[in-house]
This record gives sequence, C-alpha cells and structure tokens, in this order.
Amino acid sequence: MFTTPNGYLHYHTDLMGGALQSLSETYHAVISEDSGECHVNMLFSAESENISALSGVPESGRMNVQTRKQCKVFIRFPAWVDKKSIELRVNGNAQSPVWKNEELSVGLQNAGAEITATFDQPRLHTVEEAPGYDNPFEIDWVGDTIIGMKPEPAGRIALY
Repeated sequence: MFTTPNGYLHYHTDLMGGALQSLSETYHAVISEDSGECHVNMLFSAESENISALSGVPESGRMNVQTRKQCKVFIRFPAWVDKKSIELRVNGNAQSPVWKNEELSVGLQNAGAEITATFDQPRLHTVEEAPGYDNPFEIDWVGDTIIGMKPEPAGRIALY
C-alpha cells in the first residue's frame, strides 16, 4: 500500500513516498543486534553502533564486516549464494565456515575484528514476458541483481 498524503492522488507522490519508506526500512533491517549478537541480514552496506558492513555486490562477491564492540557475528546469505563457495577470513586468517541455521556463524569477535567473506555470484540470462509489451525482455543477472536488459523500453512504461 502506498501513501497518499493529504488525499493528493498523483502517482509520483504515491510511488515516491512508499518507495522511500521501503528503502529506509530495508536499510534499518540490514543489521540487527540483540544480547551481544550482531547479525548482518542482507548483503548491503550499512553501519550500526556495534558493527560496520561493506558489500561488494554485485561488482564482486565480497562482504567485509568490522566490529566496533565485542559481539558474536552472524552473516546471512541469500539462497542464490552457494555455501560451498564461501571463503571466510577473520583478521586475515582463513577460517572454516560454520553454519547456524541459514547464517554463517563467525563467533565471538573483539572490537576491531576484520571479517571478510568472499563467494561466487552466479551469472544468469533469462527471457521474461511483461504485460503490455509484445516482445519479451532479455535480462542479464549477477546473483539477484539485474545488470542488463534488452530491448530497452521506448516511450512510456506502465506503472501497474
């Protein structure tokens, strides 16, 4: 559901308000902290009081995490990341990945710990049908990010 401030029903306001709120909520959900645990929930860059996360996606399959306070660190990876491809380094030292449910458990880390997880990003080419368009679109993906689309839409694009 999108916002319509003061009953103003112009689609720019409708879409922009909802999109900005969604982006804000997403940013705040990237990192969560509770009872000495720091969870990186998405492969996005974000900052919190206890931890800093810097994502390399989609340019590279890399997630860098630095602790600001002592905490147990967990990194969640989406289903498209092959767990077998993940290489973990803590303070420059290789560490075998340990999984707790769907999260990579890095363990208790002191303030200033440098954690790097590298992983393969699958490349995919799909053909998609879109309502209102006669010809399908060809889409190039890296992981779950669209990096290219053909043909480029010309003229107006339907919003709904």
